[in-house]
Amino acid sequence: MTYPNRPEFLRNIKENISQHSYHVTVVQQHLVPRYAYTIGLSERYDLELIVAGCYIYSLDDILNIIKVAQASLPYETNDLSITVDNLGSFSLRTVHPTWLAPMLLGALDYYKRSTLKAIQIVPDYSHSTIDVPDLNTPWNPSTEPAWKWLKDEWDLPIPATSSATTNLAALFGYPVTEASRWESDEWELFAGPGPDVTPEDMRIVPLGTLLGADPSLSAVVRLQVGCSIWRESVNSKWKDWTASSGG
Repeated sequence: MTYPNRPEFLRNIKENISQHSYHVTVVQQHLVPRYAYTIGLSERYDLELIVAGCYIYSLDDILNIIKVAQASLPYETNDLSITVDNLGSFSLRTVHPTWLAPMLLGALDYYKRSTLKAIQIVPDYSHSTIDVPDLNTPWNPSTEPAWKWLKDEWDLPIPATSSATTNLAALFGYPVTEASRWESDEWELFAGPGPDVTPEDMRIVPLGTLLGADPSLSAVVRLQVGCSIWRESVNSKWKDWTASSGG
């Protein structure tokens, strides 16, 4: 990890730790889902917190979830659940060491350590989307395909910056039935009719997040810019979208 202005970066972390007891680093990139983690809690509790994925929540929601979780420290993480008003309940999992270096490099670098203890804040079932990994188990691109490119090189014949505007239904695992490619690295992938998707339900995610969750979406990679396809269900064949399509 490199920082455009390292002295300013470190100064900002120290100021936040001094004022709030911790700093939150938010990582948003094209290859893997968004995640956020703390720096500073190790000084008092010998652990850091991380929220991975969770596109159902806004960034402000994520910061609030972390705030409530850190306010509960210290605690035993086994079987602990916290509740955040209007956002659901959350359990806590110890992060396996194989996830630390690629995800919490900023914390490791700040403390000049090769390892540390981290706890994942995990939403309850009704708020868990396909982008939420199980950080308690070793990193494995087969079991967490949305996070494959956390370590692996981008291997798809499309730009690594590829993103998709999608809806919450798709992020909850409902099959994508409409797909369009509007730019070389911009898609729309919706579960259900696109015109019915409200702005509140829309999210922009790395395309790899949806491709990892549903291998049958590989057809969207071959779409030409300006083209669209649709299907009736996850087991149906994709069809080209035309003016007379009823998809």
